[in-house]
Amino acid sequence: MRNGHRIIDSDGHAMEPWDLWDKHIDKAFYDDRPRCDPDTTDVVVLGHVMSRSTQPTPGYDLEPYKKAIQQGWPERFAEQRARGFSADSYVDAMDAEGVDVMVLFPTRGLYAASVEHLPGALSAAICRAYNRWVAEFTSYSSRLAGVALMALHDPGPLRGRRAGPEGAHGPAQPVRGQDARSSGQRRLLGRGRLTGCAGRDPRRRGSVDAGIRL
Repeated sequence: MRNGHRIIDSDGHAMEPWDLWDKHIDKAFYDDRPRCDPDTTDVVVLGHVMSRSTQPTPGYDLEPYKKAIQQGWPERFAEQRARGFSADSYVDAMDAEGVDVMVLFPTRGLYAASVEHLPGALSAAICRAYNRWVAEFTSYSSRLAGVALMALHDPGPLRGRRAGPEGAHGPAQPVRGQDARSSGQRRLLGRGRLTGCAGRDPRRRGSVDAGIRL
């Protein structure tokens, strides 16, 4: 709390461990699991290097981002990095900043299921592995609100049930020419309005209109 106000960080990011998919992916998909660089956020999926610093984004200048990664972030997050970005290190950082609740979106997970023609079953397995991990991670404290990773290659299993702990987030890159805003994906998901991500207000039971209506 800060100045008498309850503070919710609605766009936090979990720094997943580099071996997340080594430990959590279904055995049937282990050989095709995403491989992560322990020292960067890069992810290699079926030979494709997926990285925020190399993925082109229309209208977005990557140079300030690259500079922040190389110069600012290592120093700013040195303590959390030394602690492995553990759940307790997040809560301690929230205490220092006066944040009551943090909604956690993926980091490496943003790109782990973003290969254009990824097989649907593998995409779903990658997302299940992330969702298992984030559910375990956020169980440390009710102040950490995890957002599930949603497979757009094969979203069928999401139909008719909640997608994750506090909402769902689609891949960072369009899949087969579509993202979660596309009419084809909206029909497949069988949901209401989609805008690519979702957040649930931890203070009440309903979902906020920050993305997918669950």
